[in-house]
Amino acid sequence: MKNDIAGLVFISVFLFLLAGCNQLTRVDVQEVLPDGSYGEDRMIVDEEEVNSLGSIFEQTLFIISIQ
Repeated sequence: MKNDIAGLVFISVFLFLLAGCNQLTRVDVQEVLPDGSYGEDRMIVDEEEVNSLGSIFEQTLFIISIQ
């Protein structure tokens, strides 16, 4: 349960920071392992992938704001 909360906090902070950006140029992702430690970092710079992630984040923020 503690890992779930940590994961939700990480995702929430990431989404709130992302919401302030008008145009994404890259997305940095860090894996959170089951034991709570952090795994590898990955930088996504492909324009198509970044745009897809931006759309997903916007939809997620919309759903969260409705609830």
